[in-house]
This record gives sequence, C-alpha cells and structure tokens, in this order.
Amino acid sequence: MNISEIRKHTFDEDIYYIDVFQEKIVVNHHNEGIMVFDHNLNLLKEIPMVDNMEIYSSYKNLKTNELILYDSYNNALIHIELNSFKVKIYTHARDLPNFSKLYEWEGEKVIFVTLSGDFLIFDTENNTLRHTDRSEIKQHYVDFYQLWFETKEFQIVTYNHNDRSIIYKGREEKEYALYNPNYGEKIIRSTSNPHEVVALENVVVSVREEDLSMQPQIHPFMLYSHLNMIFARCQIVKRDSNFFIFVLSHHQFEIQSELVIYRLEMELL
Repeated sequence: MNISEIRKHTFDEDIYYIDVFQEKIVVNHHNEGIMVFDHNLNLLKEIPMVDNMEIYSSYKNLKTNELILYDSYNNALIHIELNSFKVKIYTHARDLPNFSKLYEWEGEKVIFVTLSGDFLIFDTENNTLRHTDRSEIKQHYVDFYQLWFETKEFQIVTYNHNDRSIIYKGREEKEYALYNPNYGEKIIRSTSNPHEVVALENVVVSVREEDLSMQPQIHPFMLYSHLNMIFARCQIVKRDSNFFIFVLSHHQFEIQSELVIYRLEMELL
C-alpha cells in the first residue's frame, strides 16, 4: 500500500470544522461563516452567516450538494445549497436539543433524532422545524427508523448518510464497530484511543493528535504529525477507484491550521 501527499493549504486562523463533498470542501471561516474550496484547494466562495457562530455538528446530502450546520451559540440551523451558495438560517426560540449523528434527508425534509429518542423534521424549503411522533417516522421513513432502532443503545462516532454505515464504540476498550444494514457488523480494533474514526467502504482511518492510522488491509499504515502540528479531523472521498484522505491539523502554539490531501494508491491494495 502507498499513500502520497498531493495538495496542502495553510490557514492563518483556527479551522476546526471540515466537510468534504465530491467536488467541494467546506471549512469554517473564523466564527462568522464558511469558505468553500474545490479539490485543488482553490477558494470558490466565502459565505458570511452570523456572528459568533459555533458549528457543533453538520449534516450533508452528497447527492444534492446540500449542507446543514448546527450552530450551538446562536441556536440556529443553517441550510446551504453548495451549487448556488444560497443560505437560509433558522433560529430556534430556545436552546436546540442535542441531535444524534443519525439523520435522514429526503427531498426538502431532514429528520433529526435527539439523544433521548425524540424526532424532529426540518423543512429546508419553508425553513421550519417541528416535533413529530415516533409513529410518523416509523410509517414514512421505515429504513431510517429501523436503523435508529437497531443502534439506539450504541455510542455513535460517525454516520455516513450516503450508504447508512455507522461507526460506534465497541463493547471492549479500544474497540469500534463498523455497521452497515446490508453487510452487518465489522469490528475495528485500535492500539490506542482515537478522538475520531471515519470509514468509507473498506478504508478505516483512526485519528489521534500525534498519528493517523489507515486500515485498508490487516496491517495499518501510519502517518505521523510533523513538528508542532497535531491531527484534528479527517474525511474520506472516493473518486473512480481512488480514495482521497483529507486531513485537518492545528498548530500547537500558533493560530494556524493546515489541510492536506492524500491519495491512497488503490492498485496496491
């Protein structure tokens, strides 16, 4: 197996959030908006939104290039259409509940579920959020309800809405499970406690501040952070037969961030 660095971009600000689509990369811009790049790391658009924005979580639709940001400071859901860069901001009158990482996105309806099992429907067209009965979700969103029911007792680390795969904490220390409704469960064992684990098909990446472990085979391939930088976030995208690993790092002592794109040489797998 071989991995090669193909692109790198340095930011003189704290980039703590990243989402990657098939053709676009989205990161926070200070605490007031986002920046959108292409995969060559050319800046496409800066989009101002609200002051003091804190992105607590995000929900994306890869098929339509849409994104929802959960802004915990402003109690807001921010809907972005990346094709047109159109933005809508829904502000809740009270504190928004803590949503699970699981969600469903069908047309203009996005289904959220809280950690306590309450369901809400966000309408991106009308910019409204409402509570709904569990029976409505069970009737109209059968697959999503079943997935939630089967995994509601687990601590979910990562959810891939595109193929409904889930990574959750395993039953033993340093153990994770990759679950797909079509293929069942696969155990992922780590030699350490990563702060993030992501997966796409047979590629699993575990992220710690000092190293990054990639497991497309039995034996992991390791990347190590360089001087004064620590690994923060990671995302995986597949184009044709190649996997691309997007790694976000922070400087330990300065306000500086770094985004590096790696290509995984699939012909060696």
